[in-house]
Amino acid sequence: MITIKDRIDQRLTRSPYLRDALARGLVNMSALARELQPEIAKDLKKPVSEPAVLMALKRLSDSLTSATSQHAHRHFAGLSLRSDLTQLTVTNSERLGPTMAEILMRTRKDQSSFFVLARGSYETSMVFSLGLRSIVESWMANERVTQRREDLTAITLQRRSRQPDESNMLHVPLQILAWEGIDVLDVMSSSGEITMLVPTEDTERVVPALRTALQQS
Repeated sequence: MITIKDRIDQRLTRSPYLRDALARGLVNMSALARELQPEIAKDLKKPVSEPAVLMALKRLSDSLTSATSQHAHRHFAGLSLRSDLTQLTVTNSERLGPTMAEILMRTRKDQSSFFVLARGSYETSMVFSLGLRSIVESWMANERVTQRREDLTAITLQRRSRQPDESNMLHVPLQILAWEGIDVLDVMSSSGEITMLVPTEDTERVVPALRTALQQS
């Protein structure tokens, strides 16, 4: 039989930010119990009082640990940085495909370069290192640029596992940075790593926050 505590635990699993805030002791549990009471009663199909929800919340919070630091240490192995980056976003066009293929061909010859490409339905965004700037900009001269950002840093976290069930780990580094009030401009993810794009001026705050989480057991 599903208990009030079980139902609250399920609810918090769907809301990792709320779960982590509860683990940190940052949540007014009386207010949260009042918010959750109608939902819990509806799900359990029986009357549930606010004091009962509050008691279950308190029992659950005693067993919680900060998910951000716990998951960061468990699921990510290391951190690397790449600075002096530019992000360019252009409107898709018929000539853009062959142009991108040519640029990618050139970047393969330079192992020290950094180039990430993301093509959407209407726009294409690329992030590239300083050494590629003149090449990319010359090829993009006839394209319609919708956004340009400079002085960016890419922070990459290496995953410990490439298993499909690890795909939900994207929220972990974003949550760590959200607690620090740091805006992430863009996120690029693959089976082996997660890369976050931030303003270079924020790097001194980003790196300590992530490294601290990675070092915690």
